[in-house]
Amino acid sequence: MIRTIGKLAGPLFFVFAATVPLWLLQNDYLRGIGVRALIVAVLAVSWNIIGGFGGRLSFGHAAFFGIGAYTSSLLLVDHGISPWIGGVVGMLVAAVVALLVGLPTLRLRGIFFTLVTFVFTLILLTLARYFSGLTGGDVGLSLPLTEPSLGMMQFRGQLAYYYLALAVLAVYVVIAAVVSASSFGYRLRAIRDDEEVAEALGVPTTKVKLQGFMLSAGMAAFAGTLAAQQDLFIDPGSAFGVTRSVEIALGAIFGGIGTVWGPVVGGIALVAMSDGLNNVLQDVFAGADTIVYGIALVAVALWLPGGLASLPRRLGLLGRRRHAPTPPEASMASSTEKEHELR
Repeated sequence: MIRTIGKLAGPLFFVFAATVPLWLLQNDYLRGIGVRALIVAVLAVSWNIIGGFGGRLSFGHAAFFGIGAYTSSLLLVDHGISPWIGGVVGMLVAAVVALLVGLPTLRLRGIFFTLVTFVFTLILLTLARYFSGLTGGDVGLSLPLTEPSLGMMQFRGQLAYYYLALAVLAVYVVIAAVVSASSFGYRLRAIRDDEEVAEALGVPTTKVKLQGFMLSAGMAAFAGTLAAQQDLFIDPGSAFGVTRSVEIALGAIFGGIGTVWGPVVGGIALVAMSDGLNNVLQDVFAGADTIVYGIALVAVALWLPGGLASLPRRLGLLGRRRHAPTPPEASMASSTEKEHELR
């Protein structure tokens, strides 16, 4: 019974998510928040390929998000090329950049890889601001408004963007599930758990890490195209900003790093919590929402180290402990204590 429910959980989630705009997100403002939540979930799933399965904590995935956003946007602005084609080109460019960055850096251990990816994003942020003739600099780059069409990835209102982002998320979850169950996924996890042992067992560690990094980067790049088309605008801060990098990694970690569904839950929960707290606490005092947001993250880190995805298992363990029969020794000891008390 539990296995059957587990198999149906994925399809049921997407059926439920497809109905949300009909009864909860009933205006464009709320649907826009929904689109952003789904895009963060998409980014978290892509990051989890290398960060969760591979154990390489990248704080530079905003670089690949920005590469995808700018590639498709520039191809649309300068050559009128459909964002679908531009998005695929952006994925390829991001994968090549990941290869060039990963060749020297994936050999690094621990915090050093994290630092390099973080600095790489800062470099791209500086370059995007400097070459303002190409990127628009801090003023940003506005995308041309065309007739609403699926081919140009432009729609009236946010509802169509919501379902497009949901479809992309579904594809990414399938990719993550396939990777997780494949020999490639097992090799990534073996490297994460103990790289020396994995190498001794014949796993080509550098090759596997590069493949994971390139796949993760390409997936993140298409999310950049989605975000650029939703806003019809892109600028260096929103593309390569530090906040974006932290948000991507935090979505996966908050939801459950190294799991298939954790990044989905974490990405959506982060945006819902952030925007919800901002709306509720905006009149209390400046920064109140940030304080509560931070407390919530710390609480999850302390009581759910496996992320939000581990909550059902944790509740199940608590339930079993409460209903577990008392061991004979314990019951005898307790009865003896009661006798002493009565005496």
